[in-house]
Amino acid sequence: MKKRFIIGSAIFACLLSCKKAEKLAVLKPKISIEKKIISNKKQNGPAFSFKLLKKDGDNRPREIITEITLNNKISQTITYKPNFWQVAEEPFEVSQINYFQNNTAIKEGVENFHDFIIGDYNFDGLEDFAILYDSGGNGGPSYAYYFQNNNEEFYLDQDFLLNQGSFPKKIDHINHTLTTIVPIGCCKTSTTIFQLDKNNGWNVISQKEEDMK
Repeated sequence: MKKRFIIGSAIFACLLSCKKAEKLAVLKPKISIEKKIISNKKQNGPAFSFKLLKKDGDNRPREIITEITLNNKISQTITYKPNFWQVAEEPFEVSQINYFQNNTAIKEGVENFHDFIIGDYNFDGLEDFAILYDSGGNGGPSYAYYFQNNNEEFYLDQDFLLNQGSFPKKIDHINHTLTTIVPIGCCKTSTTIFQLDKNNGWNVISQKEEDMK
């Protein structure tokens, strides 16, 4: 009788364990290959920190050091000289945002913008960054763009059409286009679409002016 009780208890425990495992299998979310790659890249990707090296007479940043960390060690140091930043606060901080994932809505504007923006600006699947070049006036801020190569090093592309220019309002990873919308004077905006062609590089495929809404 005791042996039957032990066997019965073991069977019941096994059934209970199997039901729990089945329930967990149902609740476990399915992860597509694309999302898994993005997730892994985000976890193992570069981290950035900043140091203010020099200021001008009006307390504005004149020289900034960007330290890039990979695998828990500094892999690259970039010395950057912006054209014009607003007065730096104490302690010096760089506002950051990540638009690397395709489904993140871009909210940068003329008055509300970030100093440092991570994204994929040449559609190669690697994280690049844009760093504030000029705070701008009515036309909004402009940025310097650094691209990541296959050796996980970042470089400034002087030939990039948006270098020292505005930040895109839309990044289309399917059609490989960047769309900028820039104010002109008091009452108009200029919308430009840049497209990357693998053979011919960047081209302007559309440009129009319209009344500001």
